[in-house]
Amino acid sequence: MKISTKVLSGILLASVSIGSFTNIAYAASYLNENGKAYVVDWDNYDYSDGLEGSFVLQDEYGNKPVFSQNNQGEWISPVLTVKGSTISGFEFKYLNFKFNFNDVKVFDYETKEEITNGFLKADQRIYIITKEDPFNLRLSISPIIIAEN
Repeated sequence: MKISTKVLSGILLASVSIGSFTNIAYAASYLNENGKAYVVDWDNYDYSDGLEGSFVLQDEYGNKPVFSQNNQGEWISPVLTVKGSTISGFEFKYLNFKFNFNDVKVFDYETKEEITNGFLKADQRIYIITKEDPFNLRLSISPIIIAEN
């Protein structure tokens, strides 16, 4: 049985294309220091509608989040600021968010209340607590566009 080169090439190309849809890149690193575990340079975002970079989380020094593990096995972020950006003249101030695990808790730093409505705004200060390894956490972001006069 002879398979033509074009058919075989098409099958290989389709396999590569399908595989590229399922690849997930995790941007973070592990660090162990003085017997304590950290996940540093966390940068695991999924942006909707091609609006990459519309929002990021930063610590008070403008760095990517660092998670440290406490004695109860929880991973805790420092206080993080939600940073919106301007893309093509649109200033992003509000977003819907969701993590890829259900047991991730996001708290407003000022009120200390858990944010359960999936809504954040630019310059809001938050912190995150989870039992999941932050290396595997992905934050899905959907910017909300509101016309303001």
